[in-house]
Amino acid sequence: MAKEYPVIAVIGTEECKKEMEQIQEKLTKQRHIVVPIGMCGKEDLDMRLDKIDLAEELFVVNPAGKIEMNIWTDICYAYLTGKDISSLESMSYREIQEKANDLIYESEMLAQRQLEMVQHNSYMDKDIVSFSYKQHTVYDPWIREDMQDEPFAWSMHENMKTAVNPFEHYGKKNASRFVVRIVEKNQ
Repeated sequence: MAKEYPVIAVIGTEECKKEMEQIQEKLTKQRHIVVPIGMCGKEDLDMRLDKIDLAEELFVVNPAGKIEMNIWTDICYAYLTGKDISSLESMSYREIQEKANDLIYESEMLAQRQLEMVQHNSYMDKDIVSFSYKQHTVYDPWIREDMQDEPFAWSMHENMKTAVNPFEHYGKKNASRFVVRIVEKNQ
């Protein structure tokens, strides 16, 4: 019978490579499978998100409490997808929650703007953040997938017949990936 080992993604900057190696060694000795993120330099967003998806927990190596913006993006993604988050130096759960809420708010505004742009300039949809859902392309996950092509769809976030909670309707993974992708694309 195969034994299952907990998988932990370890994230930090290149500057804290030594601390990351020590944490990885410690976790490995505790019989965890360790997935490093960012240890060998900057990684593509999708690769970072895929690594977080593999893990049950995200461990943040943050000596002196320092956290860079791209690491905050990964922390927020882990939080939004329901992963456990731990760290070398203490982190405030409230701060994580506030940063994730700020990311969601910013992404909702960007999604509205993006959908309006796509509807007025459909030829520009190549550099747009989207995902497929039930044979529809979703440019704005705050409205139903079958309403994406409706005129003035970007203004339907308050309409009870068209608006949805993207995390419940499309799933945590789809919604969370959309949130971090659109914000990172527009930074």
